[in-house]
This record gives sequence, C-alpha cells and structure tokens, in this order.
Amino acid sequence: MRLWLVLPAALLAASGCGEKSCTSEADCQLPAVCGPDGRCAAPPPAADGVACRHDAHCQGGACLFTDGAGLCATACQSASDCTSGRCAVATDARAEGSRLRLACTAVTGDRYAAETCTGDGQCRSGICHDGHCSSPCGTCPTEFECQPATLSRAGLSLDHGVCTWWPVQPELELGAFDTPAATAASASFELPPGFDAFTLVLEDAENLVPVVTRLVGPDGTVLIGNPQPADAGSLDLARCSSSPGTATVLVPGTDDPRGAARPGRYQLEFVTYQAAGFPLMPTRASGRVERLAAALKRRAPGGVVDVWIHMAPEVGYSVADGGGTWVRTLLSRFDAVARDKLGVALGQVRMDLLPLDAGVTIDSSTESRALWAAYSVGAPASRMINVMVVDELTFAGGLAGGVPGAPGVYGRPGSGITLAPLGSGPASTGVLLAHEVSHYLGLFHSTDGFLGPDLIRDTPECDDPSASGCPDARNLMFPFFPTGEPLAITDGQRGVLEGSAWLYRWLHPGACGTHDVVGLTRVPFATGTTVGAPATLSATCGGGGGPERVHLLRLEATATRLEATVTGNGFTPVLSLRQAECGGTEGACTVAGGSGTATAGVDNPAAGAWFIVVDSDADAGSYQLEVTVTP
Repeated sequence: MRLWLVLPAALLAASGCGEKSCTSEADCQLPAVCGPDGRCAAPPPAADGVACRHDAHCQGGACLFTDGAGLCATACQSASDCTSGRCAVATDARAEGSRLRLACTAVTGDRYAAETCTGDGQCRSGICHDGHCSSPCGTCPTEFECQPATLSRAGLSLDHGVCTWWPVQPELELGAFDTPAATAASASFELPPGFDAFTLVLEDAENLVPVVTRLVGPDGTVLIGNPQPADAGSLDLARCSSSPGTATVLVPGTDDPRGAARPGRYQLEFVTYQAAGFPLMPTRASGRVERLAAALKRRAPGGVVDVWIHMAPEVGYSVADGGGTWVRTLLSRFDAVARDKLGVALGQVRMDLLPLDAGVTIDSSTESRALWAAYSVGAPASRMINVMVVDELTFAGGLAGGVPGAPGVYGRPGSGITLAPLGSGPASTGVLLAHEVSHYLGLFHSTDGFLGPDLIRDTPECDDPSASGCPDARNLMFPFFPTGEPLAITDGQRGVLEGSAWLYRWLHPGACGTHDVVGLTRVPFATGTTVGAPATLSATCGGGGGPERVHLLRLEATATRLEATVTGNGFTPVLSLRQAECGGTEGACTVAGGSGTATAGVDNPAAGAWFIVVDSDADAGSYQLEVTVTP
C-alpha cells in the first residue's frame, strides 16, 4: 500500500505531467503562458523593452502596459537601482486598473536637480515635484532632504519619499527639559561629521528667559562658562543671546580657532529666569524648556537671505506695487550693502500690511516682541526673516529679536526685526536693515558698552562707543553705525556669518561631476572660494592647474547678452562660460588683470543651461561673482 502511494508521484515528476496542457493563453494562469509544446509554463525572464504580460516575465521585475500591450522595464526605488541613473514615474495601464510605478527609464530632460520645472519631461531625473527637479529617495545629496510625497499624474497617485530641495539644513531635536530654580539643567548632543557650525535654540512656552550657562566642546574646550572676570586664558568663545521665550547660541561665534565647531559630543547647562528685571536684576525661576534643538550647518562663504516685510499702514507704502519707490530703494540699498560687505544676496521677498494701529508707535522692546509674536510667519522649506516696518520706534533705530535669531522659529517674542524709517531716507534705512539683519544672522556689535565687544579678534573695539575717534566707527556693526560709505566689515565677521543657519545656497548635485554646482538662476550673485575645490576642468585661456568652482544659470529664452564678472581675493581668476554642459562648448573665456577682476560675455546666448566656471592656473582663494542678463 505504501509503495502504491509513492510510485505515481515519482512517475508524475519524471514525465512532466504536473504542467497543465493548453491550446491558448486562456488555458493558463499568469505568470504561466501557453508554450509551443502545448503546456502552461513561465517563460524565461526577458530584457527591458521585450513584450510581456506579467512582472515575472521581465528580468527587471516590471511589465508596463500601454494600450493593452506590455513591455519589460526595470522596477526601482531610487536612482541607485538604475544603470541610467534615472528612476522615474511610469504609468502601468492594465485592464484591471491603471497605477503609477517607479521604473528605470531613459533620460529625456535637460534640467538638473533643484532646478525649477513644470513637468517630469524637463528633468534629467524624470521627476518634477513641487516645482523643482527631484528624485526618489535613496541617499539624498547635500541640500536635499527625503520628504514624504504624493506623486500625482493624470488622476493617478503614488506615495513615495522624494529627495526634495531643502535649503533648511538638518536640526537635532533634543527634547524638553525641566529647569529647577536651584540647579542647572543639562543636556548633550552629538555634532555629526560633515557639519562645522550649529545654532542652539531654546524655547520656553511661558516666556521665561532661557540662558545657556555652560557649553563644552568634544575636546573639553569651554565655550561658555569660563571664569569672570576673564583673564588671558579664560575668555568665553561663544555667547548666549537670551530674551523672553527664546535663547540662541551660534558656534562658531568667533574667529578664534579654539571656538570652532568640531564633530563629537557637546555638553551644555542652562537655566531660566523671570522676564521681569532681566538682565539687570535677574531672578532664577523654575520652569520647563519645551524645546531644545541644534540647527546644523555646513559653512560656506556668502549665501542668500529671504525676508518678509510687514509694513504698518500708517507708514504709507503700498504692497500692491511692490511697496512703492520707498521700499524698492530700501531693499536695493540693503541688497547692495549685503553683497558688498557681507557677501550675502537678497533672495525671496514677501510683503504684507500690518493691521491698522499695530505698528504706529513702538515704545519698548516688550511692545516690539508682542508685534513679532503676533505677526511673524514662515514659509515651507525656507527661513524668512520677518521685518516689521513701523511708523515710529521711540527707543532705538532698530531692534533684532536675537543674535542670531532663532532659525525657523515664528510667532514667538523673539521672531523678528523692527525698524522705523530714518529721516535721512530709504537708502539710509536700507543700511539700518543690513545692520539688524546682520544681528539676526549672528553678529554682535563690534563695540558694546553693555554686553562688551563681540568675540571676533579682527574687529577693533572702543571703550566708549559714544566718543569720537573709535577705530570701528565705520564698521557696519558699530552700535551708532554709519549710513554712508565707507562701510566696513572684517574677514572675521564674514567668517562667523558662514555658519548662519538663516543663509542658504541653491546647489545642483550631479550637474558637473563631483562639483557642488551653485545655482545663479534666481539670484545671479555668489561668493565662494576655490580652496579645496576639485581641479577637473580647464579653459582655452587658462585654468588648467588650479581648482575651480562651477555655477549654473538657466536662460528660459535667447537673450541679447550674458555677462559675468568675477573678482578674486588672493588669486588670479580665470572665467569661462560654457553652454549646455559644464564641459560643453565654450562661449567666452578671460583671465583677470592686475585688479583681480575678470569679465566675460556672450552675445545672443541661446536658451538653456549656461555653466560659469571660476578657475585659476595654480592659486586658490575667495571670490565674488555677479551675472547680468540683458533680455
């Protein structure tokens, strides 16, 4: 009996009788098909582009249907799954219901990551999301962050993480902490490799005043909390800026190398004070810091700053026409000072009107803080510095809510800048705005009779800022700052600004090999350095031996002229303009003369990508680049 049960199974396996007989495809259940031998079996997996009826028929695991016919493709989750480097959205139009899938496809578009777009076909990545060329998440490049996304196409949708252009760099959320009146609260965090600046942010919902009393670096260097009065070896290397509800610390806040931000574990202690009487007669208070965070930054020269202007109706400037001549003059002067002195360009500008009577007369910092708490607003993936233009500010020319302002924090008593029009006009008020924005980015006064001078060694200081003849009287950060040229800023001050979490750059990864390609399309201005950059390109007029920086400008239509001007500091720049690719056809090339400035231009430049390369034959250094497009 036992032999009778086993023997038919052995005979069945040997004869192949387990395969179903068929005369047509209808006799077989997918993925099996009716073979030439009249039996149902799955065919060998086919290469991409071969006809298919089921995913199992394809080597790449995807059978995509169009008009009832299927073709094999390679399924993917990110660009790393594709030899083409492009993992794009594809429509799988099956009879039982269409759907969106991700599949490796050929590159058709010419726009690089983070460039603006209106459709998938414009992007080399094959995905246009939220108006920028993106790609499905695997490992996202610098300045991109993996964000959950719903990709919608022709009434279909697919949920998948997308590497999204994200100028706001990562934040470490460290949690909430009780602050007893008798002892200091403590916390620690790890600064990851690849970041060389951070801003600590403390928020207190009850509007107590948080204060960082001690900050110690990974190597044991005490940044905050050295003994006072300070002797030659006990100076603080960072400074806490505190106000009701928020406190911030920018590291590095000095050009002293001991105060540099280094990867590793930082330890800090902090307390809270009652707002009344602070800082002259501080009283410790028990409370709770609801949020402690560290905003991380990769330092880089210059950058772009976005502002949101809120104007009191009584000031008399219209939002409808861009604020009118007064506001345009204000912003133009601010942009000129920021570019020339700080290496920073004005980016996105938004405007609105404050409610009637909200900004008529501000008599105290308390009233200004109430204005910031009520009307400051943010924008997705951007950090807008909120500026309240009021009719009259009776106790100061301008006021900033923190040094630096708490990045990404809005609707709080420290979330903004307040200023009133200066009697000398909008151009002078533009310098005032540059001064206050510099506070918000992280610069203290060069001389300060109350807090003491900043921690930057190359800024001169004065014992009495009200006296004449102060060596820093022309510095933009002097408390009684000048409104006309010459205005001064030091290398140390610019170095501190490099770590500001409020500044960002457009980067286009993959646009030129290993280069961090800086975008110029929206803001045709950049500062940077060729120090440490790759040395892979050369131009017809030079630049074969030194490192270079690459910039991308996209023209939407043929222009009359495209012109770029670079000024080098410490090296002789070679400037070249190339079309379509960073190693593409050279439209112009020139070498700087004795002034260190070079200008190159192209007449009737065609629409498309233009790469502007700042190179050198040997040396390296910092530079400033400005581009002009004549329509």
